[in-house]
Amino acid sequence: MTTSIPWFAVAAACALAAAIPAQAGVVINSTRIIYPQREGEVAVQLTNKGDTPSRIKVWIDNGDGKADPAAGAVPFTLTPQTFRIDPGKSQALRLAYTRAPLPADRESVFWFNALEEPQQAEPAPGTNYLKLSYQTRIKLFFRPDGLAGKPGDAPARLQWTLLPNATGKVLHVSNPTAFHVSFLFAGVAADGVAYENGDGGMIDPGASLDIPVTRMDKPTPLPGLEAISQPVRFIWIDDYGATVPAQASLGGGS
Repeated sequence: MTTSIPWFAVAAACALAAAIPAQAGVVINSTRIIYPQREGEVAVQLTNKGDTPSRIKVWIDNGDGKADPAAGAVPFTLTPQTFRIDPGKSQALRLAYTRAPLPADRESVFWFNALEEPQQAEPAPGTNYLKLSYQTRIKLFFRPDGLAGKPGDAPARLQWTLLPNATGKVLHVSNPTAFHVSFLFAGVAADGVAYENGDGGMIDPGASLDIPVTRMDKPTPLPGLEAISQPVRFIWIDDYGATVPAQASLGGGS
């Protein structure tokens, strides 16, 4: 007996596999950092799970991953900024908000960067060798006090529309909430055809986003899709980095 697997489950599994990066020796204790405004500081922990000592440099940027860390003006301080971690050891960092003005009615997003340079023995003079460094970059969400609603409720309030564009279809999503919503996958079934996008993305508070979708490689329309009452399928990422499957109707939230 064969078992039919829903199209969105297959696409989600492919997206998950594609999203797994090659790992450096030093890892961060979370996939994202949440900074509540009421906190005086937030701890970030890095652990060296490799076999060699590593020298680490950390900094925050405002979205430009290619910007010079020394030139970035962000409302946070990190202590320490450079340090060494031996194999099997950890280093706790202190991340503090400087109280510089930020929007009070919605989240702001920044990026935490960690550059790892493994410390290896120097080769003999005249020997050719390759020296590698690894950069890890994760989102930092600054969350003001008193925001309406809860971050975990934001995905259910998204408003979805399937629109035509020059190359086929685009899944237009609007976010009326004060929170960011990050996607791992988004797909929709319409007119008996499945469309999907596995590249992920993020929609800002009060903003809209066009997610390009393409027709899945099926020779005929997929049976039964016309009867699906919640045609939008998506996977969002919560505060803890967990992936959460969800569904919604076209023309509104779930």
